[in-house]
Amino acid sequence: MKPTKFIRECEIRLDDMDESAEFCEIENVSFENVHSDDLAEVCCSTASSGSNLLKRKLSGDQLENTEPYEKRCSSGKMINETMKEMEFKEGPEFGIQDQGMAVPHSDHHTLPDWEMEKMEIIEEVKWFPPSPSPLALDLKLDEKCIKIGRRVKDSRQEDSYFKKNILNDLLLAKSELHNIKDWRLRSARSRANPFELIKSAIFQNRAAIKLANLDSLVDFQLTDPKDADGNSIVPNVAEYPELFYFADVCSGPGGFTEYVLWKRGWNAHGFGMTLRNDCDFRLDKFTASSPVMFEAFYGEDGIDGDGDITKGSNLESFSNFVLKNTDQKGVHLFMADGGFSVVGEEILQEVLSKRIYLCQSLCGLLVLRKGGTFLCKFFDTFTPFTVDLICLLWHCFDKLTLHKPHSSRPGNSEKYVIGIGFRGNCKQISDYLIKANLMFDTFKADEDIRQLLPSNFVQEANEFMSHFMEINEQLSARQISFLKKYKTFSENRTLRDNRQQLIREYCLNLWKIPDESAKNFTQSAEMIFKLLSPRNASWLLEKRIKVDASWLQRLNIVQHLVVAGFGEATVLIAGGNNLYYFHEKEWKEFDCVEAYLPNNTVIFGSFTRCYSTAASSSSCSIESNNIKLTEKVSLFRIIDAAWLGDVNVENFPYQQRLQLVAKFCKAIDKRYSIPKALHFEAAPLLTPLDVVHLLQHQVKLMSSENGHWILAKQSTVFPDYFIPVQTLMFVSKMKFENPFDDSSKEKNYSNFQNFREMFVDRIAVQFYENDADSCLNGDILENGRISCLQTFQNAVQKA
Repeated sequence: MKPTKFIRECEIRLDDMDESAEFCEIENVSFENVHSDDLAEVCCSTASSGSNLLKRKLSGDQLENTEPYEKRCSSGKMINETMKEMEFKEGPEFGIQDQGMAVPHSDHHTLPDWEMEKMEIIEEVKWFPPSPSPLALDLKLDEKCIKIGRRVKDSRQEDSYFKKNILNDLLLAKSELHNIKDWRLRSARSRANPFELIKSAIFQNRAAIKLANLDSLVDFQLTDPKDADGNSIVPNVAEYPELFYFADVCSGPGGFTEYVLWKRGWNAHGFGMTLRNDCDFRLDKFTASSPVMFEAFYGEDGIDGDGDITKGSNLESFSNFVLKNTDQKGVHLFMADGGFSVVGEEILQEVLSKRIYLCQSLCGLLVLRKGGTFLCKFFDTFTPFTVDLICLLWHCFDKLTLHKPHSSRPGNSEKYVIGIGFRGNCKQISDYLIKANLMFDTFKADEDIRQLLPSNFVQEANEFMSHFMEINEQLSARQISFLKKYKTFSENRTLRDNRQQLIREYCLNLWKIPDESAKNFTQSAEMIFKLLSPRNASWLLEKRIKVDASWLQRLNIVQHLVVAGFGEATVLIAGGNNLYYFHEKEWKEFDCVEAYLPNNTVIFGSFTRCYSTAASSSSCSIESNNIKLTEKVSLFRIIDAAWLGDVNVENFPYQQRLQLVAKFCKAIDKRYSIPKALHFEAAPLLTPLDVVHLLQHQVKLMSSENGHWILAKQSTVFPDYFIPVQTLMFVSKMKFENPFDDSSKEKNYSNFQNFREMFVDRIAVQFYENDADSCLNGDILENGRISCLQTFQNAVQKA
């Protein structure tokens, strides 16, 4: 590889991409046959984190030859290049007559002066004027409205609703940076941007900080939407039964999602689609929140798809997936953060981004619920295509704005459209955008969509256009100012904006982000082990009271609730991104199947399998009890909980704990995206009357190739599947002195049972007298069922 090519591939031009994108570029570079001097230069010119990544990728010999690269760059090559650029002359000594520097002393002001600009930390959101309803759109949207033309090679060749000088000045300011070395430009940017030190704070990348910034701008309504009276639509408390749903597309590695889950925890559930490979979600890199409440779905082929949002089939599949998982209501928040490198084609950025603008916007219209919130990244917004698209969005929301947050680097073109109060009834617009997207697939190489709406329609929307022009001019002027500032700082490396640290502290406080380092989730397991070790939690060693059906006559049944199950129950915990269960006086790692729980979760329940059935060759009737058990899924049925994620529920009333467990299971549900994983559900609690109905009508003794089973349709997650039932576990929501004493209810009931008391006092009744789990004699199981049924019938009659 030629040195110049190597250096070019290692560096990213300007700052339209995040740090993570820079790392992706470096990771894809081959380092073979590269001269050590060139390696040294790139190591020196790459940002500190990128430099470390480079060093990790170098072979031993290469690394040895490049070290100490800081010293080599600073003392030799970099100084020589710098002096050469300053036209230093070799030979003459420094002195009054011949300084060796070509710039005359009298012309020291050839470098632009830099004065600290005024900076308003608290940003003002400028909303577009209210728009007409989409149903009142005075235009029939069809293919005739779409203007197709030749693809331009320069954004300035596009017709524009804006003054030509604005775009010309912006492109000129960008072009003036082309001849500046990338490492020098990055250095200038890091010193010139007053918000640079904010970085990613507690999150994996800067995208999360951008969302925190935008969230604060709208009074945190992105993650906590409000009604007209200012009340939360979906309160962010565990006790509220509904989940907050969001969608996150074109946004790997997942900074937006990390922020939302950091704010909402398991009170939220998210869906995402993005490109595979380098642009994929990096859920394993989350540092501030657990990704368990998020499902990645990649379009037409589900988890095996490519995630390309420009494919109509992927858009349809993703929207169907989201609606299926939200009871056809859609999400409360839609976010899109798509973009790509335009190195060498900066003047075409907006033209190249047309389709991703359209598809991200379309996706939002397809998955949002009425009243939902929309957030989508745009770059330059000058062409009629972009203006037309935003005009259509304007009709779909009660409030709309185009805003560039402080956390977005001021020298790039990045900005965000925020829409609040999705109006629904936008099918005419979404169908129209679907047709427009399909047109892109039919074009020749030199064809493009130039406009989405007739020019007169947009120009006659006077309030919309007047506001749009004002915003565009203001944002462009600010960007041009910072591009010039970058140039000045690249020419004078002594310049630095010394407000950075103060601005960082102020902004993090304003955006409600803690100024601390990222968490280390690997410590979570150690903490839980310490809290729940047998020395500190001897109650874990308490075995269940295990009796057979004959003991039911002595049990005060009416004091209990019943869980029908199979096998031994256990305590399961999640810590350090792993799962552990308590067995034979010690914690053991659970690695039988894929399983996902938020860290710090402590739950009690039982593992089981759910089976679907197919009639055997000898019979096609379930009633005949000749059943072939086929498809099976793994299930953990939660009977009780102490911790659900970071929420301590140990001392809540028992029935409230179970309500929270049900919501928690819904938040972590992945039955459609990862069907082979371990799934979780709150075990249904049965009253004595429920047990009578279960044993009399719902369970069946069935023969299979593995022996005899008593099966029941008992799962809430998989209602059409059968669960083996061989145990009735009795639990009480109240404390009592003796479970077998029914002399006085007032004497026995004292207060609510907490998690530990529930665990210790549990009683299990088996349908059989041995410890076998399968291949049981059918008569034993049937006799046990009948005995249990008779006892419960008597108890119900007495009550």
